[in-house]
Amino acid sequence: MLLTLSREESTLQNYHAVKFFRLIKMSSSIVSRPTTALESSSDESTSKSTSAVIGQADEPPAELPRSPNKLCVLYPTEDSNKAELFRTWWNSTPYGIKLQTAGRQLKWGNKTQDGKSVWSHFVDGANILQGAPKVLCKYCWRDHTHPSIKNSGTSTLRKHINSGWCRKTGKRPLSAQLALNNLYKKAKQDQSSPSLPSFSQSTFQDYLFSFILETNLPFRLVEHDSFRKLLSLCRPGIQTPHQTYLKTTLLQRFDAMQKGLLDDLSSSRKLSLALDCWKSPNHYSFLAITGYFISDDWRYCEVLLAFKPLHGKHSAFRLAEYVMEILAFYNITKRLLTITADNVKNNNTLRKQLHKLLRKENIEWDYRPSTIRCMSHTIQLSVLKFLSVLKIQPPNDEPEKASKKQRYDHISSEDIGYHNTYLKIRSLVTAINSSPQRIQQFIDLQNPDDRELFSSSSHSSQKVRLVQDVTTRWESSYEMVKTAWELKKTIRRWLIAYGQERFGNLSIQDSEWKKIEDILRILEPFAILTSLIGTTLQVSVHSVFRSFNWLFDRIGDITGELGAKKGEATIELLEALNVAKKRLQIYYGKNSGIYGRFFNLATILDPSIRLELYNDPSWADSKKEYEEEFRDHFQAYYAHLCVGPQPGSTESDSSRPSFSIATIGRPLSKPLRTRSELDCYLSDTFCFDDEGLLQNPLEMWKKIEPKYPTIANMAKDILSIPASGVGVERLFNTARDVCFYRGNHPNLSTIEMIMLLKWNEKLGLPPSDETSNLFDKEGSQIADTDEPWIDEQPASMKEEYVDWESESSDESMLDSFY
Repeated sequence: MLLTLSREESTLQNYHAVKFFRLIKMSSSIVSRPTTALESSSDESTSKSTSAVIGQADEPPAELPRSPNKLCVLYPTEDSNKAELFRTWWNSTPYGIKLQTAGRQLKWGNKTQDGKSVWSHFVDGANILQGAPKVLCKYCWRDHTHPSIKNSGTSTLRKHINSGWCRKTGKRPLSAQLALNNLYKKAKQDQSSPSLPSFSQSTFQDYLFSFILETNLPFRLVEHDSFRKLLSLCRPGIQTPHQTYLKTTLLQRFDAMQKGLLDDLSSSRKLSLALDCWKSPNHYSFLAITGYFISDDWRYCEVLLAFKPLHGKHSAFRLAEYVMEILAFYNITKRLLTITADNVKNNNTLRKQLHKLLRKENIEWDYRPSTIRCMSHTIQLSVLKFLSVLKIQPPNDEPEKASKKQRYDHISSEDIGYHNTYLKIRSLVTAINSSPQRIQQFIDLQNPDDRELFSSSSHSSQKVRLVQDVTTRWESSYEMVKTAWELKKTIRRWLIAYGQERFGNLSIQDSEWKKIEDILRILEPFAILTSLIGTTLQVSVHSVFRSFNWLFDRIGDITGELGAKKGEATIELLEALNVAKKRLQIYYGKNSGIYGRFFNLATILDPSIRLELYNDPSWADSKKEYEEEFRDHFQAYYAHLCVGPQPGSTESDSSRPSFSIATIGRPLSKPLRTRSELDCYLSDTFCFDDEGLLQNPLEMWKKIEPKYPTIANMAKDILSIPASGVGVERLFNTARDVCFYRGNHPNLSTIEMIMLLKWNEKLGLPPSDETSNLFDKEGSQIADTDEPWIDEQPASMKEEYVDWESESSDESMLDSFY
């Protein structure tokens, strides 16, 4: 069955459904768990759809072990009886019959005798539905095609074990890991199912209000006769509030939330902002302002200060006045540190105008060092320049009408240039995605072994749809081309089966796929860094210098590899890459000098790095300058908070003769030199036993704050600066749903209150907005997580997955939220 919703949308809908079920359960004393009917009907529909699959294998014996995701049957090496039972079952599967017909025989369980230690990290298995032979990693349970099928070696398995995707060092035994996983899931279910309070009218009204806000439903829902009948059926005589009561409650909770929004912000702390403008699908404009600070107990706090409707011209002067109003409302005009926004000129003018407005209030705020350019936007501008040189950007104004044949007639089948190859891929993706029938054809043609993974972040054993690019995000073009490259076998098969006559000129040659692979190699570092920035919910400003260094190093490596090749295509790629590098250097240069002050301060305030980054020869000329800048900032703004000795020399009190039995006759003591807190911090050696602390500067500062209390105050201010505006971008995803369900003529002040309540009280936000970053410093996904690996991919890079073996039932989705 074809999935018409993405996994994220489906999860969110089930999440809202569960909230409704809890509301009904709380309000009724006679209705039992409301999901029973759903679960039973889901089981029946699932069994019917499964039994209709053509070529499905028989149900494997219950005695045979399964993989944790229940999609593969494992070969029982240590039990000869079960091993024989496995071979008997597998020989009856479609894959087993196919190999026997071809005269081939697959040997199970003999892999440890060939002297290759890599096999000790994998177990044999077979796909439950089709019997496709697999080898599964014992640590992360990622499945790979069995090498015996393609008569290939173990290089793919070895690469998997040694890569960042799966690290075998320190892994727990298989049985222990499974036991821990089961305990974790049980604890998670218990934690997500708090006991409901006893029924009262006030409690019911509070739950009803939260339910409506979390599910983005209009307040007029409570006036609907069917809804009232439903509640009366659950609890006769229940009093459903009027929508006027809900609006009054909204106003009261909004006022209470605003008063306590900055309670965790200490009176001596600074606060940084991130802002952006957004236009809703129904053409209303809003200014979103988020605040960032670090609490006294070292929690990184993100709050939504304003979601202000905009009217009239959106000039920088008017936006600056809006920001000034928000600062004055929360009484933080003297505590503003930085403003993070994208690189458009209007934002620079906004900061300058805000500088003038603050000066009128006798508040000194220098907009130059306080300008933080969104790192994600900087990378995007560089990549877009690369794509524009190669002419492989999606069109802005051409309508997507794939049903018309003339749309593809202008594309040459002979031209193998980058622009024409991109047009072929994009036209094929558009053509296939334009029709549900073609999508189904494409999915049906996919084989488990078709997908040639480009990187460790890709996933196997899943049927996927082709990704369509959009004009506003370059990552979509990267994902579209990467997915097409990985599924080139299926694309070729689809063209032969269904598109030879109509789309014959879109056939892509092997040389063209090779060019696409070169482009993907170039864009991969940009995609990794963009993904890391876009998924982090922790401090990130301390990694800006290191991230740019890493990216420039990767560009240098790629340039060297391309320089060793010959041909016009290579020259064209090098030209585009050099243009992108220059654009990146321009914006990176704007982060130097006074504009890069806070990036330098944050780098040194990372206890695991401090001045070590500047020991690199490329930083040799700047190390002394950056250290002096750090010392000057400390002396200017934080030295007066020191309770210990200050930098410099201090004369001893014994410089005058002191007549005592202990000192009489001794020479005068020399002036004593004491090391200041600042000198100690820059020169001391830190030892952190927990490797996880190195990933989070805030956790390190928790440990060392007692020794460096003054510098800790400096760290709380500067490390709170957001390096990018991804927090505001995530906010707009929620705002889109709120505005959509509010109709074409919403009350804008109501939307503003709803957004602040939802965001600051975390009401109904998608689970991805409340999870931590799943990526390590090298850009590889952490493999030993307890969550299913299909959900570890960042939301911005997700694809629509259709499982090979089965589809998730409503029962499992609902149970995960109870």
